[in-house]
Amino acid sequence: MPIEELADDHLVQRCSACATTQTVKYAQLAVGSEAVAGAPQDPRVVALPPCPKCGAQEFLVRSALGDPEPTAPGSYAHLHRVLVDHLHDVLASSKSPVLGAEVHGRVRVRAPVDGTLLKRLFPEGLKLHPPAIRPRRDPYQPPS
Repeated sequence: MPIEELADDHLVQRCSACATTQTVKYAQLAVGSEAVAGAPQDPRVVALPPCPKCGAQEFLVRSALGDPEPTAPGSYAHLHRVLVDHLHDVLASSKSPVLGAEVHGRVRVRAPVDGTLLKRLFPEGLKLHPPAIRPRRDPYQPPS
């Protein structure tokens, strides 16, 4: 369920399983969710609500200090990671500050996403368009 847009008080996400788009208010989200029932809460995790159509659920995980830099800066995966990190920053600053906090005694989150980086990567606002997907060719059909 990739994030398609971050606005002032909500986000728009698209379900990877059924392509349903939903709007989620930031007030519905919490930093420090448990991704697995019974597991300790992780301050890097943000649980998105289940898809209203198919029930699929996504858990966003903020980058940790020491995570490798993107192999393809500016790629869809890199831009989505920046949006996830920025969303976490927004939620953490408005609710329970965890930036710089240790997670399970071993992981620290990266510094907040720089505003100039956001403006450079998203000049038209915090919107991420899905990558173009080429239709898969049937391996049993000869190439045309």
